[in-house]
Amino acid sequence: MIESPMETRGDTIDQQRPNNIMKQLRVFAYEWRWAISWSWILPVVIILVSLFLVRATYEPLQNRQQGSEVRTAPHRTSATAETIDYASALRDDLEQYLPLAGVFLTISLLAQDWRRGALIQIALRQPLRRILYERLAYVLAYLVLLILIATPVSIALTPHAPDDGNLWLWLWNVYVTVIPSTMILIAISLLVAHSTVSTIAGYMLTASLWLANMLFAQSVKNSGGKDDLLLYLLFGWNDRTMTMTPENWWIGKTIIFVVALGLLLLQIPLLRHEARLLRYREE
Repeated sequence: MIESPMETRGDTIDQQRPNNIMKQLRVFAYEWRWAISWSWILPVVIILVSLFLVRATYEPLQNRQQGSEVRTAPHRTSATAETIDYASALRDDLEQYLPLAGVFLTISLLAQDWRRGALIQIALRQPLRRILYERLAYVLAYLVLLILIATPVSIALTPHAPDDGNLWLWLWNVYVTVIPSTMILIAISLLVAHSTVSTIAGYMLTASLWLANMLFAQSVKNSGGKDDLLLYLLFGWNDRTMTMTPENWWIGKTIIFVVALGLLLLQIPLLRHEARLLRYREE
């Protein structure tokens, strides 16, 4: 019996499908492997330390009424609240420290392959900008998932939950507080690292910007004045009480988010010239 060409072609396509699926799974596993590093534990440490410090620094109201001194870390208002407040403290700490941790998670997304001399083989398979955005998506999904897990835990631990116990409203506000600041530091670090072909330059600049934000907020606090510029910096939520219009903190976050997206899009023309980033491995 003679098989028709259409039947033979159909059988060939059916045989190729499992191979294509396995190939895609191998590619996904490879990308996931090189997106993950030791720095992925940093956000978890930030969350655990934040919750621990709330318990360690909180002093019951009756003790404060007796005139005992309360020693708290800067911005840690939960220690002086009438009841212990894990949710607000976690939101404050995530805004301050997660952006810097996000830099450590993302700045080496392509650098690891570059150091191994494997970037040229990867660039032949697909554009570097696509690889970068895929790995960046893994990192951002990881951070979003951590916040999604940690926020309900902090709400459950807090006797009088904020936003009248509305978990979804509070969760949304936490995302608005944390994600824009994290994204803009990530975008700046990647832009500097890829334009200079130096991860150290990316680390140094973003760390300097983070520290400058901290020092500026501290100077405003020490002067006893108010400055609305704080609303448009990294820690607009934490520093809102030192501004004239604290209710507008979300406007600064929106602007930061839009700027971060613009900086991330600049990776497209920057990584288009792939030869500049390639490093040949000596055999």
